Amino acid sequence: MEYKIYCIVLVIFSIINLSNQLDPRIVGGTNARLEDSKYMVSIRLKNNDKGSNFGDGHTCGGTLIGRNKILTAAHCIYNKKTKKFRKAGDFQVVMGTINRYKKTNETLVYKVSKIAIPSSYKGDDFKDDVAVMFIKGSVPENYRYIIPIPMNHLDLKRGTLCSVTGWGSLREAGIMPSLLQTVEVPIVDTKTCNKAYFISGGLATGQLCAGYFEGGRDSCQGDSGGPLVCNGFLAGVVSYGNGCANLGFPGVYSNVTYYKKWIDEQNGGNLLSLSVTAALLSFVLLSTL
Repeated sequence: MEYKIYCIVLVIFSIINLSNQLDPRIVGGTNARLEDSKYMVSIRLKNNDKGSNFGDGHTCGGTLIGRNKILTAAHCIYNKKTKKFRKAGDFQVVMGTINRYKKTNETLVYKVSKIAIPSSYKGDDFKDDVAVMFIKGSVPENYRYIIPIPMNHLDLKRGTLCSVTGWGSLREAGIMPSLLQTVEVPIVDTKTCNKAYFISGGLATGQLCAGYFEGGRDSCQGDSGGPLVCNGFLAGVVSYGNGCANLGFPGVYSNVTYYKKWIDEQNGGNLLSLSVTAALLSFVLLSTL
């Protein structure tokens, strides 16, 4: 009986939000600090980000997971108008900044040399919504303003409090802020999240949920591809949701733990992933003993 009532309520909310559909998904957050988000990347369309328009090209978030390796969402690469994937040369990435319109002494800007997308991602839904970008060059070693974050490899318990960061809209269909935003959201178990999204078929394999059923705090348009960080590890990639911070619909993220093997296998030519780097360091240390 309770489940039937729950389903009826969800149907009503879905009808009310038909115009929203499933949107690429910081509402209800606060200004972020650079020292807490050194892994954060602004992914930009290069032609929209030139000269005095610096900052206008922001299209998605990303996360630095190696000195030349960025994790984002596959739908950030897909051009819905042309039904084709954009090329690496269409993008540039910006790191080490809080205000997306300003370059500081800490800001680094890179061109993109290569993009890897799962062959199973088709562009018409959010299944396997992950992509890896490789930059031309690499972030200098010991650069204290920009530091890669390790990827999560553990199961996340329901209620685990995580943080989402991005320059996305502060409200649905709203403008994007100048300053980087952050908000805390709890992990929602898959069974409960499947009930929320049962009309659209529920979660696909490799997805996880985080957010509040009462709404008010969530990722939004422009946050897509950005990080969901739990216990100091990158746990998710902002993928989609039913609107932004809507009642009854937590945000959906690509599960980094599920895709970690595929991510590690992607190689940009001069890539050393965090796990490989750690292994090499351990070998060097043991060799000197």
